[in-house]
Amino acid sequence: MSAPAETRSEALRLAKGEFAVFPFLGRPDAVDRQHAATSDRPVVETAFDLSPDDTRLGVRTLGLIVVIARRQSRWLTSGVRSALGGAHAIDLGNGRLTFWYRAGDGQSPRSTNGYLAPDVDTRSMEGRYGAAGYIVLGAEAASQLPGSVDELPEAPAWLTGLIEKAFGGRQGGAA
Repeated sequence: MSAPAETRSEALRLAKGEFAVFPFLGRPDAVDRQHAATSDRPVVETAFDLSPDDTRLGVRTLGLIVVIARRQSRWLTSGVRSALGGAHAIDLGNGRLTFWYRAGDGQSPRSTNGYLAPDVDTRSMEGRYGAAGYIVLGAEAASQLPGSVDELPEAPAWLTGLIEKAFGGRQGGAA
């Protein structure tokens, strides 16, 4: 029993770059596993070695802001996509695009669940109404992430302002 070699390899590469990763075995399990996400190489190695063959890669998004949008979202086609242009973009291959940022100093935005616009979510720390604090990637999508969290651009103020507005002006804290 072991996670697919490509998934394990990407998990180790991302952990080396300070991304906190965990083996994603399914939704009920992920809530607990995201809190155990780590960039500690021996822990990551063992966790993925002991995982089933169909394991995918979970990336904890604490300290990150990931915008997830359906390709046909009006929000993206209305010009916002060009404003997201500085982000590290990854096509998940399922009709969804992701735009990756580092949260700025002192920022701790929460995840949103459709509160910015229809068909648009963000992942950061856990948020309201079941919005997870992680994202699941296949090995191919994970391979498109940079080698280090520090290589991601800082989230633009307009985006963090929208997330803050979705939470009534309150950032961070318990979800």
